[in-house]
Amino acid sequence: MKPAASEVEAELFDSYGTQSTHYARSLELIRGLPTDFSDGTDTHDTLQEINRELDHVARLESELANLKTEWQTHRLVPSDRLQERINGIQGLLEELLGQIAVAEQHAESAKQRLRPEIESSVQSTKMRNAYRQFTNK
Repeated sequence: MKPAASEVEAELFDSYGTQSTHYARSLELIRGLPTDFSDGTDTHDTLQEINRELDHVARLESELANLKTEWQTHRLVPSDRLQERINGIQGLLEELLGQIAVAEQHAESAKQRLRPEIESSVQSTKMRNAYRQFTNK
């Protein structure tokens, strides 16, 4: 037996609310990344946490696939409440994508700042190794 339209909408509404929570948490975490990249702070744990939040969303999306298909098949129109929630998620996604772009720019800048130091360190190591080989003969 197929669920009624109101049941489908209620389930979508609840799931989108959960998704919003995960997106908002991801956004909160990602906002700190540019500063962390600039300061040289280890970001591994933060990136893993963002990944976990987005994995939750992916699982929810997967679980909702059949409901969404049913919704679209019956050409149901979302209530104002559901549409507002959908718009909220869209806004969060747009902001999240913007923050990802900012974080990527800061990560690239940090990488460019570190490149000369790393290259110098590699060159020094090569020279020390070459000197050791020369003096050990």
